[in-house]
Amino acid sequence: MAKLIGVDEVSQAKAPTFKEAQTFVGGYVETVSIPGVGVLLVNEDGLSLRLPFNLTATALAGRPIVGPAVLLETKAEARKTLGG
Repeated sequence: MAKLIGVDEVSQAKAPTFKEAQTFVGGYVETVSIPGVGVLLVNEDGLSLRLPFNLTATALAGRPIVGPAVLLETKAEARKTLGG
């Protein structure tokens, strides 16, 4: 199960399609690899759009993350969403 990490809440869902991930993060998707955890999908333009700080995603990534994020915890989920 993927995790949808909103600014205020976290929920589980099936791995989204790429289009669904774009809709959830609110724009172009940037990938953030988290060794031993998975891949975090975030809004590529989140900082310039001044999206709100995401404390949960920041703790996972070890770097500042803004706006909603999608955590893909397995290679299968990443392949389903990102292709390849």
